[in-house]
Amino acid sequence: MLLGDVLSNQPMSVVEGKKVIEVRFRGITKAIVANRAEIRGGQWFVAAFGDDRTDEDLFRALPADSLRIAVGQHLDRASYILDDPEAVRAVLQALVAPRVDWAADSSTGLT
Repeated sequence: MLLGDVLSNQPMSVVEGKKVIEVRFRGITKAIVANRAEIRGGQWFVAAFGDDRTDEDLFRALPADSLRIAVGQHLDRASYILDDPEAVRAVLQALVAPRVDWAADSSTGLT
């Protein structure tokens, strides 16, 4: 018996991805969750990483200036593609790395 058959009389849907099976309430998508989290129009920098077609809803819902990165394969709504999870780690490390404030650093000679 398939999971979808077992849940057919429940308010649930089954979405099969590459290496994932998502069970969610019918009508609920990653896009709806993103909108409910009120990331649109805020003062937030939004970065989303995805490796499956199930991530397309999320990418579609994100603001135009967000960073939408596919991992390991092309996704239609992705801004960029990274080869593998190691590349994701490198990007995340770069995003959180301390930045040098050249104007405030007295060793630069800037005033």
